[in-house]
Amino acid sequence: MIYYGGSRERDSKILTASFWIPVANSLTSFYAALTVFTFVGHVAHVLKLDVDKVTTQSVSLAFVAYPGLINLLAGKNFWAVIFFTMLVTLGIDSAFGYVDYIMEFFLDAFPVILTKIKKEVFCVVICFACFISSLMFVTDAGYWVFGMFDAYACGVSLYFCLIMECIVIGWVFGIEKLSIIAERTTGEKIPMFT
Repeated sequence: MIYYGGSRERDSKILTASFWIPVANSLTSFYAALTVFTFVGHVAHVLKLDVDKVTTQSVSLAFVAYPGLINLLAGKNFWAVIFFTMLVTLGIDSAFGYVDYIMEFFLDAFPVILTKIKKEVFCVVICFACFISSLMFVTDAGYWVFGMFDAYACGVSLYFCLIMECIVIGWVFGIEKLSIIAERTTGEKIPMFT
């Protein structure tokens, strides 16, 4: 969704995408959760353990619990290759999405950047800045720093920000003004329900 927001043309239609992207995201998340919890439940049943004893959360889930669970499957080497290939492609996909989003944010806010340097050079600068800022996660205290980011940047504070964003856009800014802006840029009006 971040990549779509950064790569779409300014006058492209957004109402259909703004409906189908969250629906596809929710269905994919539901399918993934169903698959994971079914698999964890099966392993708990086979090992005669409680589900909370089978697995934990956070990074250890991906690098400790899932590989241990995959070890119980027939053809475990095949599934291990598929699983870790999925992790690598998810990481690459996230990196492309975030770098593109950051680039488009700065290019929209400061269009003068493209008059000073080429877009490819600006991409290298953004990638280098992201690389330098992520080095804190590979130090000895990296797992602690990751846990701190995970605990305080995600969760209740994120939900609070999203709720406040909805309140500001919906009531303070107003859906009517948002519809006028959307109609000016894309030719589409936001449907009003009465």
